[in-house]
Amino acid sequence: MKIIVAAAFYILYGGVCFLVTGTDRKNLLGLRSYPEEVQSRVRSDPQLGQAVPKAKSTTAVLLGNFLLFTVVFSVLGLALKNVLNLNDYLSAFWYFLAFGEGLGLFDLLVIDLTWWRSTKRIRFSFLPEKKYYQDPKKHVQAFLRAMGYGDTSPDGALAFLRQRLAESPCFPHEIGVFLGYPLSDVIAFMRDGGRGCRCSGCWKAYTNECEAMRIFQRYKACRAAYQTLFRAGWPLERLTVRA
Repeated sequence: MKIIVAAAFYILYGGVCFLVTGTDRKNLLGLRSYPEEVQSRVRSDPQLGQAVPKAKSTTAVLLGNFLLFTVVFSVLGLALKNVLNLNDYLSAFWYFLAFGEGLGLFDLLVIDLTWWRSTKRIRFSFLPEKKYYQDPKKHVQAFLRAMGYGDTSPDGALAFLRQRLAESPCFPHEIGVFLGYPLSDVIAFMRDGGRGCRCSGCWKAYTNECEAMRIFQRYKACRAAYQTLFRAGWPLERLTVRA
């Protein structure tokens, strides 16, 4: 029953995400979650720019979300106390802790990486092209936050990764996004334990086999060219390319 209640809530959450999108005015409410280029274009639009909600601080957003989900979980716990067999504080705490973690994962995998990236409902009418909404930076930041990275800036994320490397007996799986691997492949690798990939090269690809194969071939050609130059006597300093 606990799993059924959680699944029903996740579906309800997905329904809310569907209902609060679909028009330019509705989409403005979630503007801060859009790629930077989309936000900039919306703010410079003669009509929509005037209707953009006043920006809230990160602290205000986090506090608002905390209060909202505290109320929702409290009401849900009280209403379904007997159904969920939550007879004491400890059992309720652990259930809703797992419930919240599951909701975060559902939001990342289903809403953010699957629905949001493909649906036309979140696109603004004056900017319908899909390419503007395919910003991996936003998705990577959401993924890293779900993995426990409090600071997702480059310096903050690298500092936390160094800590993870020092504490973990093996490489943390999220290191793939730092190496430039597609986020969808990193998540699939974690989900399936490295099994069932469509092809493999520099990483195991699960989602876009053709694109991964093209990249693997480019990397192979580049590696062969550098090996040839190195054998010909080129020093490493000359072979190094500044990013």
